[in-house]
Amino acid sequence: GKIKYYRFGTNQGANACRNKGVALSTFSFIAFLDDDDTWESSKLEKQINLMNSNNIDLCYTGKNITYINKSLIIIKKRYSFSSPKSNNLSSSIMKSNFIGTTSSVLIRKSNFEEVGGFDEKMSALQDYDFYLRFISFNFSVKGINEPLVNYYVYNNKSAISKSLKKGLISSMILLKKNKINFCFLINLFK
Repeated sequence: GKIKYYRFGTNQGANACRNKGVALSTFSFIAFLDDDDTWESSKLEKQINLMNSNNIDLCYTGKNITYINKSLIIIKKRYSFSSPKSNNLSSSIMKSNFIGTTSSVLIRKSNFEEVGGFDEKMSALQDYDFYLRFISFNFSVKGINEPLVNYYVYNNKSAISKSLKKGLISSMILLKKNKINFCFLINLFK
């Protein structure tokens, strides 16, 4: 297929870009890939097969996390995959963002649109906010415990999620929208 490029006139933020990309997409599945992450070549095929054979609405994967210092030297690598802590997805997602980075997610476009996409007012925790709303619609979620995403953390880059001000503002929005354990929100920034 062809890749279509769309550009906003001014910076609208990641959430507006993701929402616009979904709106312009003609495919029934949506995947997100942050500019500093990569996928293994089999990621989408494995997710589509699992979703189609089990009628799953959102599929996430494990990820290899690589920490890189200011000199661009790899200082640490680890594998990460989380499962819901119980069969009750609503309870599990309120306690822990077990889905994680949007780069690991494949979702049905119709479900994404029904939930309302990413909240464009949030500059951090937007993935967690989306998952909370997604699960509240009783959509199904399943993970693949394989390292199909390469997620990079750069020490010389001030990631939005680490920005205290943006994190606190987004935390307050989350608290207003959901009954979330405040201690869990504090742990997101450690």
